[in-house]
Amino acid sequence: MRQYFGKIGMLIVLCLTACSYQPMYSGKKDSSEKTFEKPASQGLSEVEVANIPDRAGQILRNDLIDRINYIGYSDKTNYLLTIKLSETRDDLGLKKDDTSSLYVYKMTANAALRDKRTGKIVKKFTVKAESTVNVIREQFSILVASETGRKRALKQIADIIINRLGLYFSTQGKAQLEQ
Repeated sequence: MRQYFGKIGMLIVLCLTACSYQPMYSGKKDSSEKTFEKPASQGLSEVEVANIPDRAGQILRNDLIDRINYIGYSDKTNYLLTIKLSETRDDLGLKKDDTSSLYVYKMTANAALRDKRTGKIVKKFTVKAESTVNVIREQFSILVASETGRKRALKQIADIIINRLGLYFSTQGKAQLEQ
């Protein structure tokens, strides 16, 4: 039985290598060595994140900057990422005394990646995230849970934005190697 699992595992590994799977955040040289696919991490380092209003916008912007510039801050940016963030809080569960027992934070981010040289929008997308917060009796616990729920939704939005930008930069095309 153990032999079959080993053979099946090897077959899966061989099939995955044949499906042209490529890592998104590293470049890949082709056989001619004259062109390479621009890695997503290099493209991300060329993005400047514009200011986003309100406290939730500050948290989102800081999270995006930390992820984009994980190696170090780059002065040379070719793209500007602008985000319009909106958030709502819905009361879901109601107790017998008509107080809420469950909040749902819904956040929507409309993002646009603009080429600084041409001024044209090269990528535009909308990201949505939700976070549920259980409401209990203590006021301080409600405040802490609410803030944690907001941060959790903002982290989801940041994850999706980084993934979408990484996908854009990894499939943007081929660039010539400098000689």
